[in-house]
Amino acid sequence: MSELAITQSRDQILIHDQVQNNCEWMTLTVSLRRHEEAGSRPRLGLAICISSSFGAFAHEYYAIHSGLCPDPRQVALTFLADTVRDRCGFLDKLLLGDNAVPSFEDTLKNIRRKMSQNLEAMEAHSTDAQALREDILAFEDAVDDICDNWGATHQVAQIFNIPALWRAFPEDAMDLLVTEPSARRRQAEGFFDQLWKPYAETLQADLATPV
Repeated sequence: MSELAITQSRDQILIHDQVQNNCEWMTLTVSLRRHEEAGSRPRLGLAICISSSFGAFAHEYYAIHSGLCPDPRQVALTFLADTVRDRCGFLDKLLLGDNAVPSFEDTLKNIRRKMSQNLEAMEAHSTDAQALREDILAFEDAVDDICDNWGATHQVAQIFNIPALWRAFPEDAMDLLVTEPSARRRQAEGFFDQLWKPYAETLQADLATPV
């Protein structure tokens, strides 16, 4: 369910909408402004602000259209509807500065898998194989000392402070780091899938319907 409202002043157009999808909800405010600067083509800037059951998100687009724009409302709604085509790009805009976070469990699994693969590739009784076995034992002993109460970021940092890891992988140990989406990113993905995608698809259908 959507409740679209549009207000317009001399310099600004505001689009306000409220959407409910089962237990999830969002309130959307879009600000459109025409910018006319000396020596440049006119442009239409768009700022989007969202409050939702998944959290708050915002982004400002420098220009969604350049040149004369007889119908800014239509341009803006078309732009919003088209964001559904690029889920990752749209979320990156809303989450500017949000980075993936280290995964302790997945990083540990990756290191153990790589150690096992390297050991299997060696001659069983070779000096290199014996050295790697010793490094594996030393690594596991050190992992056992990492506190379960530490956060994943600190736990991963402790993994990469283990000397045995760097003996086993002297040049590429950091390549074994595994990351995962942040909690905020997962919230944003839920927002997109459950609220924004159906909303944008409704806008697409409305825009395609002759007035």
